[in-house]
Amino acid sequence: MSLIKWLLLLTCLLVLVGLYPVAQAQQNLFQQGMGYLNVGFYDQAVTAFAQLLDREPENAAAYCQLGAAYRLQDRLSDAISAYEKALTLETSADIYGTANLCLAMIHQEEGVFDKAKSYALEAIELLPQTAKAYLTLGKIDLYYRADEEVKANLLQAIQIDPNLTEAYQLLGQHAISQKQPEKALSYLKTALDLDAYESATYYHLAAAYRSTRQFDMVRQSLQAFQESKAYQADVHRHRKHLQQEPQDLKARLSLAETHLEYKNFVEAEGEYKTILKIAPDTVLAYDGLAVIHMQQSDYAQAELVFKQILQIDPNIAGAHINLGWLALQKGNLETAKLHLKQAIGLNETLATAYQGLAEIQVQEKYLAAAISTYQRLLEHHPDHENARLRLGILYATQGQANEAIRSFQQVLAVNEDNAEACNNLAWLYAEQKIHLDQAVTLAEKAVDLQSIPSHYDTLAYVYYHSQQYRKAEEAIQQALSLAPNTPEYQSRQQQIKERLEAD
Repeated sequence: MSLIKWLLLLTCLLVLVGLYPVAQAQQNLFQQGMGYLNVGFYDQAVTAFAQLLDREPENAAAYCQLGAAYRLQDRLSDAISAYEKALTLETSADIYGTANLCLAMIHQEEGVFDKAKSYALEAIELLPQTAKAYLTLGKIDLYYRADEEVKANLLQAIQIDPNLTEAYQLLGQHAISQKQPEKALSYLKTALDLDAYESATYYHLAAAYRSTRQFDMVRQSLQAFQESKAYQADVHRHRKHLQQEPQDLKARLSLAETHLEYKNFVEAEGEYKTILKIAPDTVLAYDGLAVIHMQQSDYAQAELVFKQILQIDPNIAGAHINLGWLALQKGNLETAKLHLKQAIGLNETLATAYQGLAEIQVQEKYLAAAISTYQRLLEHHPDHENARLRLGILYATQGQANEAIRSFQQVLAVNEDNAEACNNLAWLYAEQKIHLDQAVTLAEKAVDLQSIPSHYDTLAYVYYHSQQYRKAEEAIQQALSLAPNTPEYQSRQQQIKERLEAD
């Protein structure tokens, strides 16, 4: 089932809330049933609405919500009976309209188009400002190939609700059938802007692009179609399981992670929040919400979520690390250090916590403390490439050349293609006037791996100390071509030029 169809299933659930006055006990049962529907506990929802109807058999709104519960269980004949019963009772035009609309949607999906059209027309009469009523009638008219009616109803749907994705998708599909590919592309691109996860949109886009002979776009659209189709299949598999086992939190977390993997943050957030309604202390759900907020750069909300995690369990080191990072982004160094130290206290092997703490110490110009922090990290992770590289840089900054050289050598023992380690070790060899042939090899390799201005500058420096002045001149010219007007490079160029003139 596509995400669009799943959302349309909720139409009959959402429009009725608050439409009828009832006694407190019945209202409690109604709200209880609605709560069960909202978290996917459909059996319990059926029970709640059935109990309400035992007490109040003339309650048309309860029959409509009972129909919604049946429909979400794929019990379509029971759903039809519930909606038809609602139509026999005295109630408001809104409830009559909703029952007609839901019956139209069920019969359209089941291919019973005559009944579907009759109910859809009645729904429009009763709910003239409900976009989904026109959408449903437009879908029915597609079957009858009533082209003018299709277009008119779908356009009316998006006039009422400009964010109704499926209406744009169907307008695009209709435009393709009318051999109007440019119009089709316009409608389908709008559908894609509204919902990037609907596979049918990509399929019809491929057809429209093929008509305009844009074959690269055809290939891209078909690839996106396959990816979104796989995503929808995965979502459908989870939802079918949850229909049978609605309290399976592991399955719900897996569904939320599926949404998150495809960057469908709206659906992922909704699923995590549903989990928290069922089990309010589920740390993994809070963690998922925090990931969403972080990826959307909503750091204020992310901070609130991480604090909620620590209220549930103050010993979760990852929450402290993230709060430390967020405090660092706001310039609150003391708060950041406090959280990172707490994380290390909870788990002394956390490389990320050590790195964050060390970089704060660098900002504070406590270089000796930063060196000590990186040394502690490396006690637990001796092959941590980036930590050894940063340690070497700190040693070099402190004038501890031998320790810096050892650090860069150890980096290259782990990864011989680390361009920064090659560059820095080459510089130190030249500066110390040792291993000059190896320094040249390392500097040349750094440039091959990453052709950036600073690496060309090091190469010039190494060539100069190796008395290869012409090569030094060429290297510094490369540095200046990439970073013109850099005083340090201009000074080195002048130094090389003077040496060449002296020779």
